[in-house]
Amino acid sequence: MKAEIEQEVVLDPQQAVVDLPLPEALRNRNLAIEVSGAGERQMLSSFANVLDVRLAPRDGQVQVLHAGDGKPLSAVYVKVYAEEASGQVHFHKDGYTDLRGRFDYASLNADPLSGCKRLARYIDADGAGASVQQVSPP
Repeated sequence: MKAEIEQEVVLDPQQAVVDLPLPEALRNRNLAIEVSGAGERQMLSSFANVLDVRLAPRDGQVQVLHAGDGKPLSAVYVKVYAEEASGQVHFHKDGYTDLRGRFDYASLNADPLSGCKRLARYIDADGAGASVQQVSPP
């Protein structure tokens, strides 16, 4: 697939960090960004959203708020995958945020997180965008 926008940047060896403005045509869009140079390549994803996702790691809960007004977003879909210490990844849990915008992503009747290395959460708020995060288990 051809990149929509390609930009070549000459780096100053004296500069540790370079900020590049996002072109207007790409604002408020989901993006796959690739940076390559010196024989290396890095990819990252950026999801356009108006979400303020707050984590309560000790409780294994996430709260989803609208970033503009701070109001809780209910009925936001959350899907969680767990990666075991062996590297095997499996579906852990899914569901929707409650009226307070909260979802308990960790607890189940069984204890499948005992050997878990990390969790990945996909959050999809209809009309407000999506978010993907990796977190440590509680």
